[in-house]
Amino acid sequence: MTARFHTLRVPMAGVDPHRIEGATKPCIVAVPFDHVDNNDKFSKTVTGHTYAMVQRGYSLGYVPHLTAVTQAGAVELVAIIVASTSKAALGVASVSSEGEALATSMFGNAGLNLNCVSSGNNSAKAPTGMISSWRGGGTPRSAGDSGAESIETRSPLSKEQS
Repeated sequence: MTARFHTLRVPMAGVDPHRIEGATKPCIVAVPFDHVDNNDKFSKTVTGHTYAMVQRGYSLGYVPHLTAVTQAGAVELVAIIVASTSKAALGVASVSSEGEALATSMFGNAGLNLNCVSSGNNSAKAPTGMISSWRGGGTPRSAGDSGAESIETRSPLSKEQS
């Protein structure tokens, strides 16, 4: 199967469940990878179709969320957006740029991002953000990549920590 790598032109869209107004509500999320709030984990030297290649662990912040809420719930929704993240978690270790594995899709052009979700007072990351890497570069996975593929599951780092 071919690994398709992400560039800054990759879109992310999905449905993230969040606890708002005492109930878990589905929030529609969508944001391009070149969103202004990100942790700068993209290649400064390698491009695909003239766009910078994204490294595993690339994270977006302030992800727009859309759901039906009352005026009181709007404050909760704003707090969710301010704390929100979407992270490119899958990478192929054998293909890197500047010492970091490039972010890749899972199935052909399709991939998943780890997005913010919440239930009750608990928040976590879940693979709810769909990615379409139709413009990224691709390469066949090697036998060594079967064990070398890894999923980044740590908490997203701020720009200062990365």
